[in-house]
Amino acid sequence: MKTHTLLVGLVTATLFVGISSLCQIAHTGVGVAADDQTTREIAELINQRHVALRNFDRGAYGGFIDQSAVFAEPGGVHNGAQQISEARPTVGYKMVVEHDSPKVTSFGQTAVAFYRQSQKEIYGEQSLISRWTVLDTYIKKDGSWVLIAHAQMPEPLKRQSVKVNPADFPQYVGQYQWGPGFVDTISVASGRLMSQLSNEDKPDELQPLNETTFFVDGDDDEGLIAFEKGTSGSVSRYVYRTRSGDIIAKKIK
Repeated sequence: MKTHTLLVGLVTATLFVGISSLCQIAHTGVGVAADDQTTREIAELINQRHVALRNFDRGAYGGFIDQSAVFAEPGGVHNGAQQISEARPTVGYKMVVEHDSPKVTSFGQTAVAFYRQSQKEIYGEQSLISRWTVLDTYIKKDGSWVLIAHAQMPEPLKRQSVKVNPADFPQYVGQYQWGPGFVDTISVASGRLMSQLSNEDKPDELQPLNETTFFVDGDDDEGLIAFEKGTSGSVSRYVYRTRSGDIIAKKIK
């Protein structure tokens, strides 16, 4: 499903456009790996900011962030003041944020940190864990580092296929139309269920998540194909579910 890969790539490029800029600047000799002291300072600021957020300490949390800082993540962009205002305690809710060691690049009075973090949201005895790739930008203001930009993207999901009966695959065979002229051809080859979109040179194997839902192995950012039956009891369409929305592909042949 390379169409959705392109969409995800565009979002990623938008949020992490700074990464390519860093590479270009680094080649010119302007950006360099931060020295040990700067790296320790930035790492400690990240630690302290996460602790303040965990404790919903809005005063301490706001001390690390410029009011006009840009926060970009899937679903929207907001400023530092809005981010700080959201650091407030909620009954029945706790949060723990952890991260690995940041890789810091220095541009004089500007520093950029790249790292991965996990966020655990706790609701009583239940919890949700999300993992993110993060890019932070800091400037030195009055002798202290201040966060001016924060962009994050979710880490790809790691899906596991399950065993299903290949004898069920023929019911899915056919052509499914996304839009006029754009078709996904579902076939069976050597006991494997295959998908080939109009703009693809070769088919992808569909791995079963369950008996009716499939995914492309290795493309964890992509969506899921969920086959559905009509009133006749035969498969009449599939729904391609993604973070960007759903595509309904009706069976036309």
